[in-house]
Amino acid sequence: MTVIQMADLQKSYSGYMAVDGVSLSIKKGEIFALIGPNGAGKTTLINCLTGTSPFNSGSIRILDKTPLNVAKSKISLLPQSFEPPTHLTVTELVTYFSGLYGIKIDPYYIINQVGLSSQANTKFYQLSGGQKRRICVGISIINDPEILFLDEPTTGIDPAGRFEIWDLIETMASRGTTIFLTTHYMHEVERLADRVGVLSNGKLIATGTPSDLITKYGGDCQLSIKMTSDICTSFKELSPSFKDGILNFNNISSEQIGSILAQIENLDIEYSSLTWNRPSLETVYVGLIDPENGDEL
Repeated sequence: MTVIQMADLQKSYSGYMAVDGVSLSIKKGEIFALIGPNGAGKTTLINCLTGTSPFNSGSIRILDKTPLNVAKSKISLLPQSFEPPTHLTVTELVTYFSGLYGIKIDPYYIINQVGLSSQANTKFYQLSGGQKRRICVGISIINDPEILFLDEPTTGIDPAGRFEIWDLIETMASRGTTIFLTTHYMHEVERLADRVGVLSNGKLIATGTPSDLITKYGGDCQLSIKMTSDICTSFKELSPSFKDGILNFNNISSEQIGSILAQIENLDIEYSSLTWNRPSLETVYVGLIDPENGDEL
């Protein structure tokens, strides 16, 4: 079941095209990660999808309705920048925002979900940056939304806290919540995303599963073995190269490494080190985004 549908979406600011002809559909329970450099249009796209910003042309359907007509109880948005009332405690914040939804909820359930049980009575302004972001994530799930938009949800959160948020996101998706996520952490995308979209200058330039994108755009896996002898002729079928004391094999899977080493040992050749480099989503990202635009992860 498709729950987010957009076709040829365009949004401009003073003649600048922030979102340029984006078409995309997302299914129920899918975790979709949108990645791209700062200024690529990620937040603008989320604002269009959630009805917080009008768009110029194209179409959007959220749960088969326009963004402004979707019941607000069915969606939730955690903006990139969000600061709730700073003098309320963590418990008071959950109680306050659940009241805005007209929901009666045990605040400690939400607080435990984001790993802040020991800070339940701490005022928001007294929390660390990562703890603040965690309770903001908690506030965004109070209404148990059908679609959850998370704009860089784990920025500033320590690794242990990030793992807790990842577990929460995966649990929600397994229960049928659709997650639309933006992030600059490529390992976060590889861990969570069912599919990934790469946005650059407002255009969606690539989509696919993380593994599909790595296969298509990441280049070959490479095995490099440091040794003193050129033994390329012993591996003609693999077409290695030898330069500066390094024997290089391209497009080598991890399963092939053992047989290559066994063959080297049979030749009674010594080697001093071995490196196997597998392309990552970060490799794909860097390759797809123009390095001359000055943006960084």
